[in-house]
Amino acid sequence: MPMLERPPPPPDTDPRLNRQHYEATKIPPSIHEGAPYPGCTQEELRSLDHAHEPEWHKVWKKKFRCMDIRQAVADLVARLRSPPSESQLAAIKRLKSEWNKETWTPDLAIKCFADLDRAYFFGQLLGRVRLRWKGSSRELNRMLGPTYKNTFGVTMREEARTIVPCARIILNAELIFLGSIWRHSRKRETFATLLHEMVHAFLTVYCGECHDKDEDMRGLDGAHGRSFQTCAWELTRRTESDLGYAVDWNEKHDRTGHGRPKRR
Repeated sequence: MPMLERPPPPPDTDPRLNRQHYEATKIPPSIHEGAPYPGCTQEELRSLDHAHEPEWHKVWKKKFRCMDIRQAVADLVARLRSPPSESQLAAIKRLKSEWNKETWTPDLAIKCFADLDRAYFFGQLLGRVRLRWKGSSRELNRMLGPTYKNTFGVTMREEARTIVPCARIILNAELIFLGSIWRHSRKRETFATLLHEMVHAFLTVYCGECHDKDEDMRGLDGAHGRSFQTCAWELTRRTESDLGYAVDWNEKHDRTGHGRPKRR
């Protein structure tokens, strides 16, 4: 009986390089250092360091009403199925160029956020979402409790003094760069984690929270239920077509609790 061949290891298994990437997550991103990303501005990086009330709300002085989660999902899907605009095409071109390079640094995840927002979330997240790396699972444990210390990423509503909901995304640098359970490259896993958390952030800023209350009441995982999966599969179709990255969303949250760390 012929022996089964073991699958090849992910391409970025050099422990020294992964340690360098881990240490790099501790440095605040700057357009003058790290991965060069065309079109990224220091103002965009500053906006990802703190969430704030959008200017349009300050001007209109209207009470913000959260959208029903199913309506928010239907709007996103309808937009994703429409032909991309010129600004979306430009963002997709930059994303495809940078994410397909062999060399990269972790600040690419921060610097490309605005283009991912333009291309797939229609500019609704920048300014209302904080994004940062956290270097330690122990630090996540202190911040959020033991449930989250084994997650690649987590999204939560930002407790800011704003009427309009804002969100915070945290990427776990320790698990992503120093962990050992991998099927793909760490760059691809970083991209998948970021996109996963951006879906949660989209539902949070549109609906006030990313949980489907009806599914929660039935004892299901409302955070990763039908609404989330609808967005996920539509984004899979678009990103695979646009960027050549097929995000395996089944891997992003292992409901059995075995094997791989989770995304939240």
